[in-house]
Amino acid sequence: MLFDAHCHLQLPKLQPMVRECVEAALRHRVPKMVCNGCCPDDWGRVLQLADEFPHAIYPSIGVHPWWVEESIGGDWRGQLSAHLQQRPRLCIGECGLDKARRGNKSLWDVQQDVLRQHLELASNEQRPVSLHCVQAYGSLLEQLKAHLRPLPFTPGIVLHSFAGPPEMVPDFARLNCYFSFSSLVLHSDKVVRSLQAVPLDRLLIETDSPDQLPQRLTIPLAAEPTQDATFQTVEADGMEGRAPVRYVRSESDGSWVAVNEPCHLGWVCEGVAKCLGRPVDEIRQLTYDNAVRVFDGPWT
Repeated sequence: MLFDAHCHLQLPKLQPMVRECVEAALRHRVPKMVCNGCCPDDWGRVLQLADEFPHAIYPSIGVHPWWVEESIGGDWRGQLSAHLQQRPRLCIGECGLDKARRGNKSLWDVQQDVLRQHLELASNEQRPVSLHCVQAYGSLLEQLKAHLRPLPFTPGIVLHSFAGPPEMVPDFARLNCYFSFSSLVLHSDKVVRSLQAVPLDRLLIETDSPDQLPQRLTIPLAAEPTQDATFQTVEADGMEGRAPVRYVRSESDGSWVAVNEPCHLGWVCEGVAKCLGRPVDEIRQLTYDNAVRVFDGPWT
């Protein structure tokens, strides 16, 4: 079995087919997936999906660094705290740091403050937290060292779609971090080097769906769909048999674009196993066990 440590089934492009996505994941031996909210506006949908699929979807909510500007002046922390009190299995994230999107310095300061508040909640409530990081691994490490050491460590800090330098892996690992790899590992030598530095008991895999579709799954549509179609499906051969590759209409120009989904996690698992020179079955089992340890608890 496989455990998708990070996805976004609540995003609009998947809504016409979200039930089909979950059913396909179950057929392709991905019985568990963590669905991450990005801002208060989508938290409700994340929680709704978790209620609809309680044995498959693990909910996680937070303020993604791309949405921190919208959080200014709002009571996002109070809302998040209330949800945590009501749902003892709720995780925290996606949150983190992103220098590629920081804009002016004041927004970078807001990103850091919002992250600090997430870490405080994660420590106080003893919940796992999933972190986004782009061009900011040094700053993220400083934040974790500064704000976690005075507090109880969280049950697990997941570095989503990890692409940090391999030499920083030991420092993050000492702070109870887990390293989740997406399809980036299939296309980047730098990410492969980082993967090879990760202790096996801290290794996770993810799809980040609907984004980061593995390149080998970008299969052209055989024919132009009808105008009233909401999504189209083709089939791709993979390690778990033939998996669907679904196409949705682009919001920008109306063209058909392929989307990633949890049933494609097998391609990531296969790539990770190849990069590490280990059997696919071993990577499948150990990443599943690691994810269960982080997201299933017990956390207290």
